[in-house]
Amino acid sequence: MSEPLPPLGRTAGRIDSARGAERSAEPCADRCADHCAERLTLLAHAQELLAQPASETGVFSAIAEAVQRVVPSAACDIFVTGDNEWQCAVHLVQGHRVSSARLPLADLSLARLTAATGVSRLASHRYDGIGVPRGTTELCAAVRFGQHSTGVIRLLSAPAAPFDAQDLDLLTIIARHAGTAVARAQLVSRQDQQRQQRQQRQQRDTIIAPVAASGTIAEQLPTIEKMVALGELVGGVAHDINNPLTGISAFAQLLLEEELSATQRESVQLIKQESDRATQVIRDLLHFARTSERETGPVSVNAVLEQTVRLRAYPLRVANVHVQLDLDARAPAVNGNPQKLQQVLLNVMSNAEYAMQDRHERVLRLQTRLDGDSVCIMAHDTGHGMSPEVQRHIFEPFFSTKPAGAGTGLGMSVSHGIILAHGGTIGVASEAGVGTTVTIRLPALSASPAGHASP
Repeated sequence: MSEPLPPLGRTAGRIDSARGAERSAEPCADRCADHCAERLTLLAHAQELLAQPASETGVFSAIAEAVQRVVPSAACDIFVTGDNEWQCAVHLVQGHRVSSARLPLADLSLARLTAATGVSRLASHRYDGIGVPRGTTELCAAVRFGQHSTGVIRLLSAPAAPFDAQDLDLLTIIARHAGTAVARAQLVSRQDQQRQQRQQRQQRDTIIAPVAASGTIAEQLPTIEKMVALGELVGGVAHDINNPLTGISAFAQLLLEEELSATQRESVQLIKQESDRATQVIRDLLHFARTSERETGPVSVNAVLEQTVRLRAYPLRVANVHVQLDLDARAPAVNGNPQKLQQVLLNVMSNAEYAMQDRHERVLRLQTRLDGDSVCIMAHDTGHGMSPEVQRHIFEPFFSTKPAGAGTGLGMSVSHGIILAHGGTIGVASEAGVGTTVTIRLPALSASPAGHASP
């Protein structure tokens, strides 16, 4: 006997339910397709972004921006791999750039494994770790060009929004394009360095060739060697002087916390004030003596000028030179080497001091101002001034109006080379019996407050 058929209404109900599930699945599939299309569009935009020219430092910011467009994350790190060092070039939290020195970085074991093998990886953290709560998923993809890994992209998800295999595939694609972008940026950087080296060699040959023929270099070489040795000695002596000054300042601070009479307190405050001032002079001297031929970056011209005045404060005070500072707070930073720029300013100030040594009025006016896309530094003195004949030779090596032993004649020629290497110009306007004005022009960086740059 056959089993009785179920009631028609129940069968029809099951059929209607199945058809309803099919209809509800159709919008879901459409949404998934739209989502995939949107991500592919974002991936295409990210590839276009990485195809644009970028500097060796700026390329990592472009990589982070491209990654965040396609695979948003709670944290994004771009690591640059070296021989034995790892450097975090970019650290983003919720899409905003944060200094990696301020926050603890998560464990790098997965990132290191990715860099070593070149294989992208997806992992889930089952336990709480440094900067990684439990339930966080981690994506790592190697930035490679050929068989060499130059870095790693690491993403951390929010625990409630884990990554999936599609995210891993997308990040892997971006990492491949990132490897090409980094290699291209490094190539452009090497070409720029080679071009600068060629220009420097040409400038050096232009300066040295006519002088070498006259034998002046051989005559001045012993003096130059003495100056180099003296500079190295000053650096060591400055360190030795700085240590006792620090102790004097610390003990003076301890004395100020004791019960003192008004006269005693004033004396101790004077001791601390003067020891701190001496410490600052030593710090400026060490900063100037530091060797950093290749270090360039944003430099505040105002800060360098103030630091140089502090460094020359004692000689200027002894020479009865009154210094007037007129600094333009709107002046943006320039790209350069602060020690080299300070060397130029020291040469200019030293020459101005010498020119005013037997003048009744001794005023050195130092100004900065923004002039179009350039930052100008002007140094005007009330010295004797120069004749047109002297002005024509002022930037020639070993040319000096000072008596023998008072100078090498290299100060202004070296300063001229330094300013040219910074992409700027240096000029002199002088009138005999009135004074001299030295004007330095340097290309300004994008309008950024001078106070935010390094001195």
